[in-house]
Amino acid sequence: LNTRFIEGHLDPLSNFYSMTLYWNKHRFHSVEQAFQYEKALRHGEKSLASKIDQSRHAGIAKKLGRQVKLDPRWDMEKERLMYNLLRTKSRQCGEFREKLIESGENQLLENKPDPFWGIGKDGKGMNVLGKMMVELRSELLQRMEKEKSKPKAVVIGSSLVKNMRGDWLSSRVSTDVHIAYTIPAAKEKCSVVSIIIK
Repeated sequence: LNTRFIEGHLDPLSNFYSMTLYWNKHRFHSVEQAFQYEKALRHGEKSLASKIDQSRHAGIAKKLGRQVKLDPRWDMEKERLMYNLLRTKSRQCGEFREKLIESGENQLLENKPDPFWGIGKDGKGMNVLGKMMVELRSELLQRMEKEKSKPKAVVIGSSLVKNMRGDWLSSRVSTDVHIAYTIPAAKEKCSVVSIIIK
C-alpha cells in the first residue's frame, strides 16, 4: 500500500488544521483545541479548560493541555473522544471529508513524534490517529454507497391530494416515476402522497 503522511497545520487531515468546529456547545478553531479542552474539563481543570477555550492556535491549546494531571481512566476515554471529534469534523468540514476520501486506499500515517497517536521519532509508533482516519474513511465510503442505493423521495402537498378526486397519481406526474401508492378521494384522508423516483 502507498502511504500518505498527515502533517502540518495546512493539511486538512491534521488535528491542527484551522477550521470551525462546534462541539459541546462551544466553538473551537481545530480538533486539537477541542480535544485539549475536553481533556482539561474531564479532569476537573475548569480554569485550564477556560484558557484552552480562549486560545486561538492549536499549538497553544496542546501546550496548555500538557499541564493537565492525567487520571489513569483517561486512557480508556481518549480514543473514543478523539474518534467522535473526527466524526464531527467530517460532518462540519468539507475539506477534511474530501481529502480523506481522496486518500483512497493509502495507509495514513500521523507524522508526529508521539509514540501513541503518531508514528513516533523512530517511525515505529502505534499511529492510532492514522488508523482512526482509515476507519473513518471506510465508514464514510460505506455511508456514501448506502446513500447511492436509496431511492429519492418526493412529497406532494395536500392540495394536490384534494384535487385528485380518485384519479391515479400517474396522471398528475411525469412518466419517469414509480407510484408508491394512490389515494382515492372517496376513502381515507391523507395530508401527503409519497412517490418514489426510479
